Amino acid sequence: MIYITKIGEGFGFKDTNKDEILSTDVKMLNEVYNKFFEMQSLGNQYTLGDINGESFEKMFVEVIEDVAPPVIVPPTQLSELQNTMDAIIMSLLQEG
Repeated sequence: MIYITKIGEGFGFKDTNKDEILSTDVKMLNEVYNKFFEMQSLGNQYTLGDINGESFEKMFVEVIEDVAPPVIVPPTQLSELQNTMDAIIMSLLQEG
């Protein structure tokens, strides 16, 4: 039997065959446990929602990270940047 336990701000899983089960640990359905690892294997990350929830959707909340849009550098600025980098490298080589 699998249990879920709250650990600080996070959570963990316990197996009655290996772990000591505390009164604060909550029994979970095998289907929910298996779906957690199936979804995690697809790259999804989760935090604990309602520890007493009976469905995957109630127990876990997907973590969606804000991804900044790519920065597009106009070719003219890129050329200026390359020239500046070249000048710095040449200066360092001459000093060394």
